[in-house]
Amino acid sequence: NSQGDVIGFSCIVSCLCPISFSKVAYPVRGRDCCHLRFFDKDSFLEVVIVFGVYFPVVREKGGGPCPICSKYIRVDDLVWDEYIQIQLNTSSPDAESIE
Repeated sequence: NSQGDVIGFSCIVSCLCPISFSKVAYPVRGRDCCHLRFFDKDSFLEVVIVFGVYFPVVREKGGGPCPICSKYIRVDDLVWDEYIQIQLNTSSPDAESIE
């Protein structure tokens, strides 16, 4: 507001990768993605490798669609989310969401 107060907010996000449906170990998103949601780096890379075997265009471009917003992500444009990594590391191993 106009008096310089800090307004806090929280949100609950899933710890589960939308690709593998298992708990994320290394949270990333695409550099140009506008969402807070993240996915597991290794799961994304596995999909890119598998699709690259069958679809030469995927291999040539070196990436794939974001599993959340479908924007094309080059492997070099994956961005690690350090804050979420800390939250994941301090959550219980069977946690399905974090705040």
